[in-house]
Amino acid sequence: MPYAKRCLVCGSDDVISYDEYGKLHRVTSDSRIWHTGGRIFQCQTCGLVHKPFDALSEKEVGEIYETYQLYFQGQGGEQKIFISGVGKPRSAILTEHYFEHATLLAENQHPPSWLDVGCGRGDLLRALSKHDNAWHLFGTDLGDKYKATVEEIEGVQTYFADGVDALQDCFDVISMSHVLEHISQPVSFLEKLHSHLNNNGHLLIAVPNWHQNPFDLLIADHYIHFTLDALSRLVESVGFKIITASDTLIPKELVLLAQKSDRHSEKTAIEGDAQKILYNTKLLEKMLAWLEQNVAWANTYISQNGHSQLGVFGTALAATWLDHSTQKGCSFFVDEDLQRASGQYLDRPVYLPKDAPTNSVVLLPMYGVVAESISTRLNTIGDVQYVMPPDLS
Repeated sequence: MPYAKRCLVCGSDDVISYDEYGKLHRVTSDSRIWHTGGRIFQCQTCGLVHKPFDALSEKEVGEIYETYQLYFQGQGGEQKIFISGVGKPRSAILTEHYFEHATLLAENQHPPSWLDVGCGRGDLLRALSKHDNAWHLFGTDLGDKYKATVEEIEGVQTYFADGVDALQDCFDVISMSHVLEHISQPVSFLEKLHSHLNNNGHLLIAVPNWHQNPFDLLIADHYIHFTLDALSRLVESVGFKIITASDTLIPKELVLLAQKSDRHSEKTAIEGDAQKILYNTKLLEKMLAWLEQNVAWANTYISQNGHSQLGVFGTALAATWLDHSTQKGCSFFVDEDLQRASGQYLDRPVYLPKDAPTNSVVLLPMYGVVAESISTRLNTIGDVQYVMPPDLS
């Protein structure tokens, strides 16, 4: 499999690697700690940040998926997105976004059809069914673990257990929420989806935004780390016209809505802007250094305050990574999600902010304005100190 030193999108072999990345612990996308030894590249032709695709990475990702547990921290309930302290499921946000910006132009097909790729337990399909029950809904994923759960949703016609390879029909809308970053060959994958959309059909994508979330770089089963520019150019290159692309709708995420257009007669190279590539190179170097600094930062607070008085905010991958990377870890977690609070995570208690131990210190494994917003809001509650991580600069 001769792909390790080639860009996963443009195919260029002009890529640079970052040896310091291999020293960092990693996590899986279902928030389990993963060992060190990872590799990360940046393409100097299109600017894409990605992991290598080779036999080693394929084996590792396969091991992760063998024991994958979706949303286990919330007993299977969908993770909420918190904006100014108010939590809302991602599926509801994406559903509302679609119907706000898209006008369906299906030709001679009623009722309209929607396929969710990587549907998991069917959270997005369930949100769609509640929003408008006139749609014919379809889901696909690898394996049949959640087949019965998905097919119980009102409006669901079929669940395809073999992924997109099992598709034969065309649909009016195809969605992918946190799927594309897992795909090792994204161009051919999107080309396949393009062929399964009706004329003027829509493609809805949500992926992590590494510019706003350095912790995304640590996810072992994420092959690609997108910017809004890189995602848009990729989607356009396979025959889509962008309707809307946002890096603000959901914090730390990118959301793109596109419409199927005629395929280009000849595939063109996906080249990035030289200044943007240089900017991404410098930013990636800073972020990898910043992740290392976070470990030292957490260990300092452990030594100053003691293990028993230290907590970490969140019960997802960033909190998992920071807790494991420190010398002793934390003694508790804090989470604003009611499904996760008042329970246990990694065999330690999870508190709502109002219930956190008095006079304790809670570390915020967040980045930039997200950390600042949480710190400003929660430091007015009780006697708990919420501490921001080191400044990236």
